[in-house]
Parts: sequence; C-alpha cells; structure tokens
Amino acid sequence: MPADPPEARPPTSSEALRAPDGPPSAAASAPGIPRWARWTGAVAVLLVVLVVAGSLVHLPYYTLSPGSSVDVNQIVHVRDGQSYPSRGEVLLLFVRQRSRINVWRWVQAKLDSEIDLYKQQTITGGLSPAELEDRDRADMAISKFTAKAVAFEHLDGALPIDRPGVRVLWVYRSYPAASALEPDDVVVAVDGKAVSTPEAVANAVRARKPGDDVTITYLRDGRRHDARLRTVANESGQPIVGISVVPRYRFPSAVTIDTGNIQGPSAGLAMTLAVIDELTPGDLTGGKKIAVTGTIEPDGSVGQVGGVAQKSVAVRAAHPALFLVPAQEAADARKHSGGVKVVGVRDLAGALRALRSIGGAPVPTTSTTTLATAA
Repeated sequence: MPADPPEARPPTSSEALRAPDGPPSAAASAPGIPRWARWTGAVAVLLVVLVVAGSLVHLPYYTLSPGSSVDVNQIVHVRDGQSYPSRGEVLLLFVRQRSRINVWRWVQAKLDSEIDLYKQQTITGGLSPAELEDRDRADMAISKFTAKAVAFEHLDGALPIDRPGVRVLWVYRSYPAASALEPDDVVVAVDGKAVSTPEAVANAVRARKPGDDVTITYLRDGRRHDARLRTVANESGQPIVGISVVPRYRFPSAVTIDTGNIQGPSAGLAMTLAVIDELTPGDLTGGKKIAVTGTIEPDGSVGQVGGVAQKSVAVRAAHPALFLVPAQEAADARKHSGGVKVVGVRDLAGALRALRSIGGAPVPTTSTTTLATAA
C-alpha cells in the first residue's frame, strides 16, 4: 500500500508574510483565471451538488397538501332502479399525500402553511407502504358499502338480509386470509359454529389467541369450503385473520360509486348524500353546489377526518354555497375556507337539516343498523 502523504505543516508567521526567494516561476507570472471566476465556478458546483443531494435524499416524513374535488353525483350510478339526476353538486374533497419526501419537499412543507408535515410513524403506525395502501383501499370499500346501506335504510327502513352467513367485503393482502378467501365469499361458520352477523364472525375469531388456528367455512359459487388459518395480532394485540365482513343486504337497486384512485374513509358522508340525491325526486342541495367531508358510520353518525385545512383550499376554489364538516372540525374549517359558509354536523340527520336550510328537498328519516366488522 502507498504510504500516507506527509502531514502538511502550517506556515510560521514569518513564512506566511515573506515572499519566496528567487525569481517568480512561469506559472506564477502567467495570466490565469480571475479569482472571482474561480469562486463563482466553485459555488455553482456546490449548488448543483446540493440540489441533486436534496432531491435524492428521502426523509421519514409524509406531507398532506391541498387536493381537489369531485362531484359525487357524477360518479354515483343506479343500474336497475329509478334515479333522479340532480341540478346541484355534492363535492367530495380529497387531499394529496406524499410519502418519504425528499429534502426540498420537507423545506417546502416547513415554509408553506397549507402543507402539513407528519412523521412517518404517525401516518403508517408501523405498516409498510403496501399494507398502508391496502388499508386505505379497504377503508374506501367499507365507506362505499356503509354509505349505500345508510342511504337505503334512511329511505326504505330496515334492509332485508340474505341468509345464511355474512359477505366478505375485503381481504387484506398481507394477512393469512389472503391465501384462501376472496371478496364476495360468504362466511357461514367459524370453527364449526354457524354465524349470521359480522359481530359473530369477529367474536369467534377473537376468542382465540394470536397464533392459534381457526377454521373459516365459506360458500363460493354455491360450493362449501373450509379454510384453516393461523391468526395474527393486530395493532391492538387482538387475533385476526385479515378480512372485513358485512351483512348480506339485498339493496332495492344496484348502486355503484366510481371513486377511482381516491382512498380512505373521509368521503362517506358525501357519498351517502349523493346516493340519497340520486334515489329521490327533487334536489337534495336545492340545485346548489355544496362541499362535504366526513366519514359515515353505520348508525348514521359523522366521524372526523384529516386534512381539513388542505380540503378548505379546494373549497375556496370551488365557491360552494355550503361546506359540511364533522362538528369537531368546524372551527378549523372556518379558519381556512375563505368565508364560505361552514356547518358542522354530527350525523346524517344534521346534514339533511343543513341542506334544507338552503332550499334542499325534504327527505324522510328512519333508523340504521350495524354494518361492517373486521375479523
């Protein structure tokens, strides 16, 4: 190996002040690049290095930034029943979420009051990106089902249920159930005991300990199957196999909601209102444009969402007559909505009252029941 170069010795004070003996060398006397030009070039190179490094280095943070809106009336389709096109709009609001941002996006988030910055653990809870996406898609699937069920129950009363068993709505890809079950399978028994409600499935699985085996009996295309699955612990330490199951409701008509790549549960209230609007004569919004955010729960209650400040940016751009938000987040929405009228609501009935106050068509009220359960 070559020897290390000798350590440079700092000059003494006399060496630092005294010119070297002898005639000047050719290199010293020849005209060269001006010092300012050399400094400018060095700074430019340094800036390029910093820009590239800032783009390539990713940090364990997420950002929530303003998104846009979609008129849910345009993505709700009634296939085999009477529908009533609306003159108004029910705007579903969404935000843009970015994961593992680079240094420059982190700086942008720090400087921009409309972008929220979160530590990765806060968003993911320890889930991998694939698991997080799977959970968000499941949340949207559950939200769509719940929105339709709450809307139909509000209009028609208790929905008839097909027996036996419960329907598999979602199978989580990284959990044991993914090896056997599929959406639309009908679970009829757990460990040989018949089940007829989502709660019965969940309770039977939770009677085990994480790591225990459980046998799920299900129907697919009319044929009966058994799947022996090893339970795993969820975030709360409870045993699960990785499915969401719902009652086998017979809806009065087939309704689809095409949300595209929008994920998560926060569109629940908007979808419920849009389904009701499509299924009833008259305009639920009074022919006006309204913006809506909030989850919808099986009992018709409205739950909190994230990113209200960012959604309010889309509200300012859309200029709706009304902005419906969960009651707990109304104050935050008013701070950022640019003067748009904000009404906080606690349930579907409250949302319908708010719409009546701006000229919306009246809708009768009935009760709702328990819908989706995870196991």
